[in-house]
Order: sequence, then C-alpha cells, then structure tokens
Amino acid sequence: MRDIVKFHTGRKVVISIEIDGQEKSSYKIAEKYSQVGDYIGVRGDLFVTKHGELTLLVDEFQLMSKAVRPLPEKWHGIKDVEVVQRQRYLDMAMNNESYEKFQKRSLFLKSIRKFLDDHGFVEIDCPVLDNAASGAAAQPFTTHHNALDIDVYLRICDEIPLKKATAGRFEKVYEMSKVFRNEGIDPSHLQEFTMLEFQAAYWTLEENMDFTEEFIKYLVKSLGIDPKVPVKDKDGNEIVVDFSQKWQRINYTDAVKKESGIDIAKYSETDEEELRKAIKSK
Repeated sequence: MRDIVKFHTGRKVVISIEIDGQEKSSYKIAEKYSQVGDYIGVRGDLFVTKHGELTLLVDEFQLMSKAVRPLPEKWHGIKDVEVVQRQRYLDMAMNNESYEKFQKRSLFLKSIRKFLDDHGFVEIDCPVLDNAASGAAAQPFTTHHNALDIDVYLRICDEIPLKKATAGRFEKVYEMSKVFRNEGIDPSHLQEFTMLEFQAAYWTLEENMDFTEEFIKYLVKSLGIDPKVPVKDKDGNEIVVDFSQKWQRINYTDAVKKESGIDIAKYSETDEEELRKAIKSK
C-alpha cells in the first residue's frame, strides 16, 4: 500500500502533494491527516487474508468529509446516557448496537408496509393539524393557525380520518405516522411517537383477531427474531412469551372482573364517577 497508493485531490489523482511548503507522499497524507471520524472514498482490490479477514488493498483514496472534532474513545463507545439520547449521530457512529437498532427499525417499518400492502390495504396520509382533537382520550398540543386565525391541534391519533376514508369507498386503509400527546413522560411514554393505525370495513371481531395474530407472527419471522421472547411480568419475574403458539383469546369483561373484582358490564355511560371510584379503590 505504501508504494502504490495514490491520493485523489477532488480534481486529479496524484502520487504526492505539497503541504505547507513540504512535499508529502500519498501514504503520508493518509497516515498523518486522516483521523477516526473522517469519511474517505477508496478504490482497490478485495482479498481475504490467511486469517479469513476480508481486506481491501487500497490503490487510491479521497477525503470526502473531515471530522472537525475528535470522536469519543473508540473502543468502548459512548456511555453517557445524555450524549446517547441528545447526540444520536455520535451514538450511531460509535456504538454498533445503536446503529444496528436503527437499521432494524427501518426493516420493521418496511415489513409492516409489505404485509399490509400484500393484504390489499391502501396507505393514505391523514391531516396532522386538525380543528378538533378527536379519536382518543389524550391531552393535545395546541397551536395557532395564523392564516385562518384559529386554534388547531396536533393529532393524537388517526382513527377518525381513516374511518372517513372507509366511508369514501376504501375498504382497507392504514397510516404509519407521527402522533402527539401533551401528557406525562417516562421511558414507555413519549409526547411524539410513531403509530400504526389500520381500518378494515366489514370485518368481524374474530377476523380482526385472526389478522392481528398473523400480522405479528409475520413481523417476528421477517425480522429474524426468536419467537420465544423473554419479558418481565408485573412483579418483575422473567417469563417467556412464545409468539409461534396459537394465541389465547379471553373475554375482556371477564378478565377485568377476575383481576380486580369489578364487573364493568353493570355500569352505564352515566355511571362514570361511580366506576372511577371503584377503579381507584382497587
């Protein structure tokens, strides 16, 4: 490499170049002026070493983009949680696990779209701003529309627009979108998050359950995930959820009564306060 490598200046390929009054060989430029974090373009011949390592014998290189600041210590990655969360570009550059996580997320979204598209669903765009916060019981973000001089809301879900689409002859529709909820924050609740919502006309409850089970099993398989996933129950004990099995189906009202002793079927729409008291007491 030392004897054969050439440097591409962006305009021409050279063996050496003058820097600060001194002639520098291409190899010296690569050795002295290239740092961790730089982006470089290379040409050469691929080969496998006797230890089985895929290697590139570089014939020519070009500096594509220079790192203006040194990256964190490269062997241990970034450990500071604040840096990981607030400077994702550093996190992905230094931590392979984080980089692969974002790659996996992209595959996850593609797999969702493929399954729905293959089952006859149509992807549509729903409004992000609306003059009414509807579709879910959540506190909305409010902003002002200057041109119309009205207050509008960031959507909290896509349910109502998608149902309107089914009324407009689209029998199967979905959207994967950002939604916003101006409420508490913790590791499992963010104010801005991605939601998948799909609507299908004429389906029974059982048909929707069959579809959902098939959907999740497809995603597990397409992502190459072991269908036996260890999770923690509400007491912190590790249990294994096996997605490959036939899913258990339970009656919601019966399950609530079994777990809490509250029979929600006996409450009407006018018994809201009474039901709330019963829930708080449990």
